[in-house]
Amino acid sequence: AAPPRPVSSRARRRETAVRRRPAQVVVKFNALPGVTAQFAAHGTSDLEKAAALKALDWPDKTDGYTHCLLVIADDAAALKRYLHSEFHLKDWMDAVKPYRPPASKSPRRGIVSLTSRGRRRGCD
Repeated sequence: AAPPRPVSSRARRRETAVRRRPAQVVVKFNALPGVTAQFAAHGTSDLEKAAALKALDWPDKTDGYTHCLLVIADDAAALKRYLHSEFHLKDWMDAVKPYRPPASKSPRRGIVSLTSRGRRRGCD
C-alpha cells in the first residue's frame, strides 16, 4: 500500500485562513471556567482527513464538514455556561456562518452538536 499523503503547504495555508476567526472565539471558550475547547481540520497534525481515515480504517462520518469543534466541560454546570454564553450563541455562530453548507447540499440545517450522552442536537 502507498504511504499516507502528507498535508500540503497549500492545505496548511487554507487551514490557517479558515481557522483564524473561529480560533479567536475558541480562545474565549477556553476562558470559561471548566471548559476546554479546540477547533481543527478533520484529520491529524500529520495526515489529511482521507489519509487519516484510511490509516485508522474508519468511515468518513463528517457529512461534508471539514473542521471540528471539540468542547470538553468539567461538569454539567460548565457545559451549561458554555452553551448559554454569548461566545457560543453569538460569536461562534457568527464565526462559522460563512462556512455552513447551503441547505440544499446538506440534509441537516445548521451545525450538529453531540451531548455527553451522544444525543444529537441541531443548532442554528
